Amino acid sequence: GTVVRLLFAKRSFWGLALGGGFSAMMGYGLLFWLPSFFMRSYGLTLVETSLYVGGITIVGSTSGIWLGGWLADRFGTRNRAAYALVPAGALLLSTPFHVAGVLSTSQFLSLLVLVIPIALSSAWVGPTLCAVQHLVQPGMRATGSALFLFVDNLIGIGLGSLVIGAISDGLSTRYGAESLRYAILAGTVFYLLGAALFALTARRLDRDWV
Repeated sequence: GTVVRLLFAKRSFWGLALGGGFSAMMGYGLLFWLPSFFMRSYGLTLVETSLYVGGITIVGSTSGIWLGGWLADRFGTRNRAAYALVPAGALLLSTPFHVAGVLSTSQFLSLLVLVIPIALSSAWVGPTLCAVQHLVQPGMRATGSALFLFVDNLIGIGLGSLVIGAISDGLSTRYGAESLRYAILAGTVFYLLGAALFALTARRLDRDWV
């Protein structure tokens, strides 16, 4: 109860949690629907899709999480706002690559380009979790992280695949099998919302840092 009252009273916690939640909405939603997208739009088999999507996911996500943590630690020693600005910048930078990859008519180019937004959209994980743990005393960090992950996953895992699927269903009459392409494209707005929330939170981090 003490940790809940402490964290919920800090705007920086909500900025980090909601920023991560919107980022995760697109992150989880993209990974959930990406196999179906490649099969419907590029005619790949299930085995081909598994190999390609698995490959770009492990390369993109692993490198992105590492890069985000490294950058935040490097710049965060001088300015704690970096733990929110690095995620904001990475999400913003991922947007044009996401659009280019989804709209590409070449499956090879799409696979190649989508590695970049998958990496950049994973860069928020390390800095955000680190920042959340520094909003409370060391003895409260496990509970603080659990509360953050609860909010983050409730939004990200709970709504990501559902919302993109619903958008695809709504566009199916007009675009047919290509409706999923445009639903994933529409999901770009979640990256932008996440970036905005992280950017707004940056100025409060130093004040709330423990």
